[in-house]
This record gives sequence, C-alpha cells and structure tokens, in this order.
Amino acid sequence: MIGRLAPFAVVALIVIALIVASRTPALGVAQSIALDVVGPIETLISGPARAARAVTTIDELIRDNQTMRAELDRLRVEAARAPELTREIERLAALLEIRRSGSDWRWIEATVVAFDASNLSRSITIDRGEQDGIANRMTVVTAAGLVGRVSQLGQHSARVLLIADGTSLVNALDQRSRARGVVHGYRGPSGPAQLLLRSIPQGEDVKAGDPVITSGLGGVFPAGVPIGKIVEVRQRETDMFQEAVLTPAVDPDRLETVYVIASHVPVRLD
Repeated sequence: MIGRLAPFAVVALIVIALIVASRTPALGVAQSIALDVVGPIETLISGPARAARAVTTIDELIRDNQTMRAELDRLRVEAARAPELTREIERLAALLEIRRSGSDWRWIEATVVAFDASNLSRSITIDRGEQDGIANRMTVVTAAGLVGRVSQLGQHSARVLLIADGTSLVNALDQRSRARGVVHGYRGPSGPAQLLLRSIPQGEDVKAGDPVITSGLGGVFPAGVPIGKIVEVRQRETDMFQEAVLTPAVDPDRLETVYVIASHVPVRLD
C-alpha cells in the first residue's frame, strides 16, 4: 500500500517545492522555471473550483429568475382581479345605500342572466324566481334608481320589464316642483335608451336638470324611487300638456346586479 502511494508523495513534494520556489524572490532562474511549471498545475487545480462556483452562480440566477417570474405572474393575476374587486366593493356599497334608503323594505338580490333589447321589448332575465320569494309585478331597482317590474315568473328565474320598454308606464313626480306626469319608455333617434315624462299640465314648472322620482300613484311602484333627470322640455302653446325627455338614472344596458323589493305588494288595477 505504502509502495503504491510513494510516487504520488514524491510528486506532491516536488509540487510543493516548486510552489515555494516560485514565491521566493531570491531564487532567480529557479523562480522562473518554477513559475513555468507551477502555473499550469495551479490552473489545473483551481479550475474545477472556479467552474463549480460558476455553475453555482448560474443555478442561483436560474432560481432567482424563476422566482421573479412566479412573482410577476402573481402580480399580473392580482392586477387582472383588481377591477372585479372594485366592482364587488361598489356592489356592496350600493346594497348598503339601498338598505339605508328603504330600511323598512325587504330586498332580494338577483343577478342579470339575459338581456332582451329587441325592437319589440326591453327586458332582462334574473336568476331569482317564485322559489326565492319573487312575485309578479314586484319592483326592481339598483342603488341608482328604478329598473322596472317583474312581468313573468318562473320557479328559479323571472323576466323584468324595464321602464325603458315602450309599453312601460310609471307615475312620476318632478322632485323639485312636484309636477306630476307619466314616464314612458322611449328610444331616441341616436339609439341610447331614454324616457319621456308626458301628461305634464302646461302651467307646471319643469326644467332641465330636475330629478324625477316615482310618485306612488297607482300602487305599482313605491314612492320616491329615482327614475331619471330631465334633459329637455318640449312645450307648444297649442297643446294641453308638455313633455320632458329624461336620462334614466339606471343605464339598462349595463345592468349586472339588481334588487327586488319583496316587501312592497303591488296593487292590481284590473
């Protein structure tokens, strides 16, 4: 065993001697020869160590890159969710506002699942029905104002006739002047849904900017629910009545969540 190790021991001693010689200034020519011999040997010895350190650094860079990519993906997901979280906060704030405005009313929250905006009808379908406590003719609102009333009923869904529908009639009141009229659904020549406040006596004071609310007359809708705001008044001296164009308080084309007033029992006039 010792005999086999002897050559390696001799080589090691020679290498050590050469290294010492290379680092001793007084050796002159021997120093130069030592440097020529030792340089490649040191390179051979230290090379694997440097390569190992380089591999370690590359591995760390790869891991850091993967970590940063994962964090970037997480931030992208959070950024994509942010608008929906904002809408959810707005929805909850709207629900709180509705409850404040009608604390003695009972509400059923519903999600809009379908739109019908043909030339013959303006309506939506919601995901609540008779099994959820919904009944025909119940009033449907958002925090902004009046949406319409339940017109057809299923076990787990319902059709809501929008106030923008041409067949819809809502007894209304100019909130400032208390002038009365009837709101009809109307689609202007430019396309967006509008409302017309008709049957306003000529002597009544109505002007652009006035808010219009439900009057409660007829018993179909509860009183005081916002309908819209007057943007134009149309008057002709030869007519018995004047009319006003309203911008709806609720955009019927952007409905997502609505609330059915379950505690208001509509009056049937037939």
